[in-house]
Amino acid sequence: MTYDLLVKHGFLVDPSQGIEDIQDIAISNGKVMLVSSRINGSAKEVLDATGMIVTPGLIDLHAHVY
Repeated sequence: MTYDLLVKHGFLVDPSQGIEDIQDIAISNGKVMLVSSRINGSAKEVLDATGMIVTPGLIDLHAHVY
């Protein structure tokens, strides 16, 4: 299968799924299609996330709390 984006070898931290491991993530049409330790499909764009943390939901951690 051909994906829009393939994020390879990132350290995925997803507490809602109980995942803390090196994983590949395949994305098509803005949606996560597959998460696996090794995805062999092709993609329009491949991002090597080796040594990086990949996690959902952290859009903006900046906050002013008074």
